[in-house]
Amino acid sequence: MVADAILFVPQTGSQARQMALVGQALEARGVGWKAASADHLRASRDQASQAWEHLGVHAPSLPFRRVGVDRVLPGRRKFRSVAGTRAVASWLAASGCSVVVVGHDTRPSSKALLRAARRLGLRTVLLQDGLRPTPRADRSLAVRLRWMNPVLSSGDYGHGGCDRILIMSDRFAAELVAAGVPPSRVVRTGFPLYDRYHDGVLAAPADGLPDGPFALYAAQPVNLPDDVVVAHLVAVAAACRAADVALVVKGHPRDHQLSALVPRLAEVVPEVVILQDVAPEAVLQVASVLLTAFSTMSLEALLLDVPVVAMTSLPLPFRLDLGPDVAVVHREAELVAVLRRLVHDPEARAAAIAATRHLAESETHSTDGRAAERAAHAIADLIAGRGGVELSAT
Repeated sequence: MVADAILFVPQTGSQARQMALVGQALEARGVGWKAASADHLRASRDQASQAWEHLGVHAPSLPFRRVGVDRVLPGRRKFRSVAGTRAVASWLAASGCSVVVVGHDTRPSSKALLRAARRLGLRTVLLQDGLRPTPRADRSLAVRLRWMNPVLSSGDYGHGGCDRILIMSDRFAAELVAAGVPPSRVVRTGFPLYDRYHDGVLAAPADGLPDGPFALYAAQPVNLPDDVVVAHLVAVAAACRAADVALVVKGHPRDHQLSALVPRLAEVVPEVVILQDVAPEAVLQVASVLLTAFSTMSLEALLLDVPVVAMTSLPLPFRLDLGPDVAVVHREAELVAVLRRLVHDPEARAAAIAATRHLAESETHSTDGRAAERAAHAIADLIAGRGGVELSAT
């Protein structure tokens, strides 16, 4: 076995879980791996560190400065600044790895890590961490300013110069190549976290769900005022009520705003079920339809033949774009007719599912349970010093 040749450095819990699956596939090929995390929080541990701990994997954190720009930026005191390239390179050299794998290539910590890796002559890999939302043409200046933070994120995802970019979507692969990324760097492997849908290893349905048909709303951290979020969810609940469909809201693990709004929502829409600490499939596999602005759960819904509705009524700078076969709702009031069609009309529902079934393959490449295996193959190819590989999804 090649000892500890790969270093995985996730920045979220889902990235850590995905990398662990690829690590297992590498072990089957006789290639060892190590874990680390870009734990940028001062007062607590981030989700990547917690995920590694839950998996029983030792994962030291990147070196950080004691004093940095986070001290002078309002609202950013929980973040730490990554140390200089020389310090990170020294830390990286001590790891003894030959390939560095990241889940994001444009955030400050990952950019510092990639710079250090290049200084040492190490190979680098970006393992796609989920759905890439599409920018909206109608976003206002106010919305742009709210989301554009040059300190926390700069540059376009996938353009950080990694030697390989392991992609789940045909569309995103095509976008990267069209933007000038060499095709030899882009490898369509699929999304390892979704291999479980092929294997049938899914969590049991969650407790407390409605007995009849229900719409599952996949919430995300949206950085909008509380009143805007509450008004939106109240309007969605009203549309569901008018369509005789219950509403279940599933919070994102990082959506602290929704957690704080639960008491307020319970007063105005007490019939809505709000869940947070449940696996996506624990709700998706019994849902009638999925509603979301941009959640990766839309892809999981496609894998389970659950119709997806893209919501664009929130003032966000991006949108979910899965093509013309996925229903799009621009105002909450429009949702009533869409729900009646997708939930209560068997023929329309069957037609919608049939029309989007191809997206499960083209958007995830995870319908055969071999995404982790393909990702491991692409990484092992780098260790062996071979050129770019073109992997099919079958």
